[in-house]
Amino acid sequence: MIVFAGPQPNACLPAKNSTFGPAGAPRSRREEPAPAGAVAQTAYPLDESEAEAAAVAERHGVRAAGISADVSLAEDCRAAAAAIGGFFDGLDILINNAGIVGDFGPTERCSLESYQRTIDVNQIGPFLGMKTAIPALRRAGGGSIVNVCSVAGLYGIPGLIAYGASKWALRGMTK
Repeated sequence: MIVFAGPQPNACLPAKNSTFGPAGAPRSRREEPAPAGAVAQTAYPLDESEAEAAAVAERHGVRAAGISADVSLAEDCRAAAAAIGGFFDGLDILINNAGIVGDFGPTERCSLESYQRTIDVNQIGPFLGMKTAIPALRRAGGGSIVNVCSVAGLYGIPGLIAYGASKWALRGMTK
């Protein structure tokens, strides 16, 4: 999760591989400078360290605090929101960007565990992000929620049943 504050609107970006995240983002995006005067608070997946989050934020010239969070767990979302509330004056935008693909292949080879985990991260995660962020957005007098989807939310993609289902759901939640 990356939260920016400063001259720019305060923004919360839960992300497995976020724009300023260490892996997965295209190099050109990883190397973009942060907005002038921005402050970042980051919540990376459980397997990434606070030190990595701080190094990424430092490279972009922002202050950072690392948080380990699983966007699919309500308690983790509440804890992240509490940490963010203690660090910043408010929240102006939530960008739900976390996502995983899950098992790839024919439907009959997709395990229930992989299907459920994909739904938990890609669909339940944004729901929990919105549910957790809306009170802070209201306290700030309004704001925006951006749910980052995929073409899989528009078209079926063979071999990606869980991913496609989760992105169709996210698109429906957004509409």
